[in-house]
Amino acid sequence: MNKLEEQFYEQAARELASKSPVPGIMAKAYAEVDGDERRVYARYIALRVEHLLEERMPQADALQANAGEIFNAWRRTRQGKEDWIIRITQNGLQFVNSKTREEISLSPRGKDFLIEFRPFAWFHKIVLTNRRGDRFSFNAKSTTILLIQQLWNGML
Repeated sequence: MNKLEEQFYEQAARELASKSPVPGIMAKAYAEVDGDERRVYARYIALRVEHLLEERMPQADALQANAGEIFNAWRRTRQGKEDWIIRITQNGLQFVNSKTREEISLSPRGKDFLIEFRPFAWFHKIVLTNRRGDRFSFNAKSTTILLIQQLWNGML
């Protein structure tokens, strides 16, 4: 079982514990076990995990379709404005400085950086914080950042 499946099993168990299961899935679970009270919860969990995994597939397809796509971003530093490129890869996000070729790679499974998406009026920010607490703030058009955020959330 991978980490994602584990999270989905936990979610299904929390739904049952909080008495807030998805009604349609609970009804299907009852129907499949012929109303057997002892088996209905186990069947609900199995059906709910299956449902969550199926929901996840379109996001994976979107990532596949956008892999290799490049977006422009900029970063303000004490030395002035730096132009950066944000590239979507199969393994995550790659930030590349246009001039120096400095590179920052992020994997959804990696623990090197914390990523935050911050909305503003006509542009948004992506803020990366490394383990030492150093912050890297990248700006881009709102639509660009929203798409990157959606793809990033699909990678998790």
